[in-house]
Amino acid sequence: MRVKLQDQVQALRGNIRVFCRIRPLLGKELENGETEAVQQSDEMTVTAQDVEAVGKATSFNFDRVFGPEDTQEIVFDEMRTLCLSAMDGYNVCLFAYGITGSGKTFTVEGGDSARENPKLQGLVFRTLKEIFRIAYGERSGAYETRIGVQLMELYNEEFRDLLTKDPNPPKPEVRIIPDVGVKVENVTIEPVKKFADAQEIVSRGYENRTVRATDSNSVSSRSHSILTVHMSGENLRTKKTYNGKLHFVDLAGSERVNKSGVTGDAMKEAQAINKSLSALGDVVQALSKKDNFVPFRNSQLTKLLQESLGGNSKTVMICNIAPCLHSMSETINSLRFATRAHSVEMGKAKQNESGTNPESTKQIKNKLADLESKFNSRNKGGNAGKMKPPPSSARKEKSPRAGGAAKRR
Repeated sequence: MRVKLQDQVQALRGNIRVFCRIRPLLGKELENGETEAVQQSDEMTVTAQDVEAVGKATSFNFDRVFGPEDTQEIVFDEMRTLCLSAMDGYNVCLFAYGITGSGKTFTVEGGDSARENPKLQGLVFRTLKEIFRIAYGERSGAYETRIGVQLMELYNEEFRDLLTKDPNPPKPEVRIIPDVGVKVENVTIEPVKKFADAQEIVSRGYENRTVRATDSNSVSSRSHSILTVHMSGENLRTKKTYNGKLHFVDLAGSERVNKSGVTGDAMKEAQAINKSLSALGDVVQALSKKDNFVPFRNSQLTKLLQESLGGNSKTVMICNIAPCLHSMSETINSLRFATRAHSVEMGKAKQNESGTNPESTKQIKNKLADLESKFNSRNKGGNAGKMKPPPSSARKEKSPRAGGAAKRR
């Protein structure tokens, strides 16, 4: 009932819905005698110790707070209705925010052994599974649904296509088109007809994301990853077509270089990450104050998220929290940012359906159909669903030394 009421309130006000997830203390932190400085007070309140005043604490209120014991399934259940929204023709965006090592990638993608242990699957794969269940289960025979996935990373302010097999691919480019919205050019969209294919393709793409070991995190993401699920569904009775986009944005963690111990190329990565996150903060600040000018173009990240933050979208932010006392100053900053985001009102989101923007609808539907035709042609001969790995020249070998940039394996 609470989730349904929140859906109704958000539909009317268009707020960015904000959740907070507190991860448990990890093994090394327990060995070092770390204590939890952030606690879940109730389902909507988190309390953080004041780093400057011993014995004092500050409370922050959000739409939902998840504690260390809450499972991946519990987190997904809170967002399950967003799958249906995207399939009904709405733009939906979910982005994970927090300092490095706070559990963002675990929440979005899942644990390292999630393929073998479904309980560890993150929001991406649980959502994809739900989409296919609805498309080819509940809606089978009533809708003709086409689904495609694309996956990029934003590394040092440049977008990279993580699904391309081209050893020298063109750089993806973000354009803002009037009456259409945000469009990404020169990026691969893979058509998928079943969950197993989608899981294989997306997992392969995530393995190509750039990571590096730092003093703060042994597997620190050095880029922002953006997975987009494109959906086009035609109601066979009314002949209306609904086009939805579902974005999963796993933001690289903000970091203080004196704590992460990075130098050289890693320092440049940290500077690019912090610059784009600062630009995101400026955008949220301007939106929360209802400024006439919002600096979306100050970063490739905010340019890409313009539609999700200030336009026609249903948006959810998950603020991931590391409960350690030694991270409290950065954690407080994250909670304050999440509070500002919670106050942003974007207006009621609109469905993208035939008749609203016929040309855009036709283009999306034709593009997915064309990609699906190429996919089927490529996989004739019993190889359907089997994906070839990207050329070795398109992958970076993982360095065994700490501090070496690598693609995830």
